[in-house]
Amino acid sequence: MSALTRYMMQDNKGFIWLGTLNGLSYYDGNSFVNIYPNINNPLSLADSRIRSMEEDPNGFMWISTISSFISCYDLRHGCFVDFTGNGEYKENYSKFIILSDNSIWLWHNQNGCRRVVYQDGKFSSQVYKEKSGNLPSDQVQFVLESAKGEVWIGTNKGLLKYQNGKTANLDPQQQSWEHIISYDKYTCIITDKMKSTVIPILRTNWKRLRR
Repeated sequence: MSALTRYMMQDNKGFIWLGTLNGLSYYDGNSFVNIYPNINNPLSLADSRIRSMEEDPNGFMWISTISSFISCYDLRHGCFVDFTGNGEYKENYSKFIILSDNSIWLWHNQNGCRRVVYQDGKFSSQVYKEKSGNLPSDQVQFVLESAKGEVWIGTNKGLLKYQNGKTANLDPQQQSWEHIISYDKYTCIITDKMKSTVIPILRTNWKRLRR
């Protein structure tokens, strides 16, 4: 077990997992089991330098790494899986979020974002990029689900709302949307033009923004 532990979590079976700068480790009740990248297996751990980990409701552990690769580990079968459903698991994504509908969003500040769904025992995914016409820019700053279940995507060229498989840009000025925080009925956003100011979107402005 590495002393350089970056992240710790407990899975639904009670096992303790450690994300370190030298691979994954979990305690099986008797000893630590270590997991490292395997150059002979493309579906092994993407990078030994772990940034964060989280288990989704379907029993998959999502792992982000310092090298901006995501790995997905099937906790039931003890193996890594192709979470894209089409062999694109080596695409660069630095962050992920698990939403209330059990979908997973991955994003990167130079590679757009991807929505991943696990249904009927299979993974499928949808890519959102500038070249696909569903994002104004590949520089995605954040993806967040609001308290109302709305999905917001912030880029350096606009703020988008995702709904029913489509994205709508709500910022004709194409500002750079840097950070977002949502709590209850309030959502606060920081833009590049007001870096030290949090902009609260209250009910009146919220309705105007949604048009």
